[in-house]
Amino acid sequence: MNRAPKMRKTVNLSQSLRKKLEMYGLAAGAAGVAAAALGSTAQAEIVYTPVHKEVTRGGLNLSLTNDGVTNFTLHYRFFGYADSAGMLVYSHGSNRVLGSSQRGLFASNLAAGYQVGANGARFEPGATFSSFFGPAKLMYNCFGLSVPSCGGPWDKNTANGYLGFKFLIKGEVHYGWARLTVTVKDTDHFHLYLTGYAYETIPNKPIATGQTSGTDERSVVGAPGTLGRLAAGRPSF
Repeated sequence: MNRAPKMRKTVNLSQSLRKKLEMYGLAAGAAGVAAAALGSTAQAEIVYTPVHKEVTRGGLNLSLTNDGVTNFTLHYRFFGYADSAGMLVYSHGSNRVLGSSQRGLFASNLAAGYQVGANGARFEPGATFSSFFGPAKLMYNCFGLSVPSCGGPWDKNTANGYLGFKFLIKGEVHYGWARLTVTVKDTDHFHLYLTGYAYETIPNKPIATGQTSGTDERSVVGAPGTLGRLAAGRPSF
């Protein structure tokens, strides 16, 4: 004969104990959320664009982020005196080109591996050759046709020289570079080719000229006093 099951006694939990159990439940839920967060990373990287474009007399606009917004313009310009002409790098807005120590007028011709960043870099505005683009720095300048004379950091033949850039993305400073092959004979005979450019996606982080890859992983963790702390262990009461 089957006996009827005995009724279990109802236990009245104290308010203090009930509160502790509720907090344990919250902590367990937080642990699951934080574990998922710890397993993910916010990844930043260097964005590199290989190209092969000739810089003509009409100039070349450069958008380092390829979003259609021009950050810099390379432009050939006659200066109207002594058959003088040269190649300029214009900065749009608050963007800047790394310049040489020669009165801040010239754009530096950098070797591969140079660290473009805030420390020790010279990002003076340059001269105002034309208000249409903004301040600019010279790559080179040539005088005369019969007996040409050229000067500046880029006046010699350069197989792979680099321009260094400081520019803004949504109001934050980023660094980048552009690689150029340059051949200059006189004011009328020159060849410039843009062969690649890159920028660092992490604000204020330096980039080495010629660097085309590299990532920086940042773990996503809870801040003190939030779910991240609850997931770390048993809460204290």
